[in-house]
Amino acid sequence: MTIESLQIIRRAVFLAIGLICVFYGVVYLFIGLTNALNPFLPGIVGVVGTIVLFAASFVSGRNITQVVFDELSRAEWSRALKFGYWLAVAMYPIFGVALWQGLVAHNQVFAVMGTFTGGVPLLYFCWLDFRG
Repeated sequence: MTIESLQIIRRAVFLAIGLICVFYGVVYLFIGLTNALNPFLPGIVGVVGTIVLFAASFVSGRNITQVVFDELSRAEWSRALKFGYWLAVAMYPIFGVALWQGLVAHNQVFAVMGTFTGGVPLLYFCWLDFRG
């Protein structure tokens, strides 16, 4: 496996998990909790994505994996986590007011904040990684 192929796999895994989490958050925010969506799908996709990423790293070998997960990658991941943290902190007063006004339900807010907190850092990392 080449460096580029491992980078593509990492981007695809992070993008898939992030998009599914954010999609669930948007659906829960605007439609509410529905029986049409399996609540375990984001977790299942996350576990499968983790297995795929570990397997691809194992097959690639130590040298290629170290090149792909270098200092820049760690710095971008740190930046994505910081962005996700501050987004999560910003959601508390926003959803607090929405709960206070009766615009959303408690379980709806829990689902939206949980999926956004998990998905946004992954998508932000992909954006930083695509930028180069």
